[in-house]
Amino acid sequence: MPKTLKRGERELVLKVKSFCEREKRNKEPIIPLERVRLRVATMTDCVLNIDEDLGKVGPVYIRDNAYMGPNKPDGSITFDERDSVTVACPGTNRWVMLGGVNTNSKILDAACVSGDTFRVDGKVLPFKDISCSSQPYYTAEETRNMCHGHGAVAGYAVNETFYNLYEACFDKTLLHTHYVHHKLTPTSQFTQTGLKRPDFIEGDLFGKVKMNEMYKMTHQITQLDAILGPNMGKKYISKQQFLTRGHLAARADYTTSAETRATFHYVNAAPQWMRGNAGDWGALEEALRRRVQSRGSDVLVTTGTHGVMTLPDSEGRMRELYLSTDANNKPIVPVPMYFYKLVYDTKDKTAAAFISINSSVYNTTTISELAFCPNTCNKNPQYSWLKWRPNDGTFSFCCDYHDFIKEIDYLPKRDPMNVLLFTGLFPYREECVLNITRDLAKVGPVYIRDNDYMDPNKPDGSITFDEADSVTVACPGTNRWVMLSGVNTNSEVLDAACVSGDTFRVDGQVLPFKDISCSSQPYYTAEETRNKCHGHGTVYRVGYKVKQTFYELYEACFDKDLLHTHYFLTRGHLAARADYTTSAETRATFHYVNAAPQWMRGNAGDWGALEEALRRRVQSRGSDVLVTTGTHGVMTLPDSEGRMRELYLSTDANNNPIVPVPMYFYKLVYDTKDKKAAAFISINSSFYNATTINKLAFCPDTCDENPQYSWLRWRSNDGTFSFCCDYQEFIKEIDYLPKREVKGRFY
Repeated sequence: MPKTLKRGERELVLKVKSFCEREKRNKEPIIPLERVRLRVATMTDCVLNIDEDLGKVGPVYIRDNAYMGPNKPDGSITFDERDSVTVACPGTNRWVMLGGVNTNSKILDAACVSGDTFRVDGKVLPFKDISCSSQPYYTAEETRNMCHGHGAVAGYAVNETFYNLYEACFDKTLLHTHYVHHKLTPTSQFTQTGLKRPDFIEGDLFGKVKMNEMYKMTHQITQLDAILGPNMGKKYISKQQFLTRGHLAARADYTTSAETRATFHYVNAAPQWMRGNAGDWGALEEALRRRVQSRGSDVLVTTGTHGVMTLPDSEGRMRELYLSTDANNKPIVPVPMYFYKLVYDTKDKTAAAFISINSSVYNTTTISELAFCPNTCNKNPQYSWLKWRPNDGTFSFCCDYHDFIKEIDYLPKRDPMNVLLFTGLFPYREECVLNITRDLAKVGPVYIRDNDYMDPNKPDGSITFDEADSVTVACPGTNRWVMLSGVNTNSEVLDAACVSGDTFRVDGQVLPFKDISCSSQPYYTAEETRNKCHGHGTVYRVGYKVKQTFYELYEACFDKDLLHTHYFLTRGHLAARADYTTSAETRATFHYVNAAPQWMRGNAGDWGALEEALRRRVQSRGSDVLVTTGTHGVMTLPDSEGRMRELYLSTDANNNPIVPVPMYFYKLVYDTKDKKAAAFISINSSFYNATTINKLAFCPDTCDENPQYSWLRWRSNDGTFSFCCDYQEFIKEIDYLPKREVKGRFY
């Protein structure tokens, strides 16, 4: 009878199998079994953050024969050890750069080592140091496929293979794109930021026509004068309102710098009034990305234009608008009447269309005539996730699929054998999703859910509720009350129940969650307990009292005689962007029991780097950790005669020193799941020389040149020195902490 493997044994076998398969695939030499065991034991994944680890002049990244994108719900990109990605810099005189050095290669493979470190062309370096000598060159190529015009695909050619980013249906006579197809995924919400906005290009599709000239304001005024009559152009064109290049496939629907740049092709644009582009259209793009992320399945998006916009000429006759004329004086580059997005869920075969009328000058009568279907979004809670921007002057609406294709009848049918499959409403799913940046008030209440502080419950940092699930909102403290849309309820505590999207029912009102606030910031306290610690220290707990229940955020070991905190204990959660999530929680960290004197350069340097790196690492590992943060010893500096003196910030009534300046700041991190620990220590001085630092470093530095800690980067220019300890070495020096059962090293 075959042996049944336990879960841990099975995972080890799979890990060995994966390692051996990669060794064989990479044609590595055979190694002894003991070395296999050692290598497998230390195998480390690579994790890339799209903002921190991808170059601004970034290559085209090809992985598994497709564009590399996030493969984790938090937007990170992970690799197993030795997994690789192709980095390419297509285009004339464009080369892969490694650490700023030209490789004279257009294409190289980058293999994961650990953390953010990869091996490329014999070098081991951070992934962010892989770049291109110039921005990669993208193209839009005409295909043989016919549509309501001519087919074209846009993307990059790598190793003689063309990798498509989006498909377009383009009219070569009118120089007009009817529609663009592209895929939107749950990770499309994550895009590389801080990139310089590129110029649009024409490529070969537009012949000798200079599209950039069409969008200049002076040209638009001249063109409208020619169509509508003298001096009519300035009536409609101004610095606040003009025709801009309206993206069809949104640039933010793509992840990397190379991908987003490829959306800046005129085949992916149409003339759109600026107010609508920044208003309803921008709101739709953002809302769709969020909605697709929360639904968790891919959708196909067809973004297009329809009809030609009209304006009255100087005699009141309606005239169609075009940006130019061709050599035969025939109009080209029409200004569309409509922009639309048809969204199709490939998994459950549901669809919906979202349409924006491309004008901010039409009256309600004209708008009513132009809205060609019943508005399925209007007052429909199923679409509460979509909020049009009412101050942009345009009008937007939604259609069921069947009503939409009666008007836009030239699109490819998704399932001609059974169009009834489209009858479902695309966005329907009764749940609430809160974004902690957008949906929580600045003067936010204390949020209590399931008898604890409300925290993100999704890896992307969002907070979700099923329909009718509730959260308690409280404003503890004297003369502090819950406010609903700015109106005082005279209640200190209320319950908020999910309706849908970001909408909740509170005290009989239905309103966006962000409109729930406090009249003043909630009041937090530090309560003394009866528990003792570190000799004369006393355990304090810090948090909020709601309905006579105290909800602890952290506990501190505080010496009332020295006015000094030895350590405090917090819990780091999976999706936290900081150690605490909401405004009320973060405010409660601003208590002197949670602080100690720290030199500014170290605080902004190594200590800040450690805090940020730990949050990212805990998120990527996917399990909770307990963090004990503390201080140890008293810092010394030489007096005017060269004698070392301990530093304190003050003295008490008896002239005894109080508020010591610590010699060390530390964080002891303990993974509660696999019982692994590590300590990270920073010497609280930027004045000590190398000899003094060597004496003060009380353990072997386990982080030094250790690829397992490549996720942690000390900031070398802060003048301080920081190091890492194994748990057993650490507690020899810091011997007063509560003991933990430790089975290995946290990394």
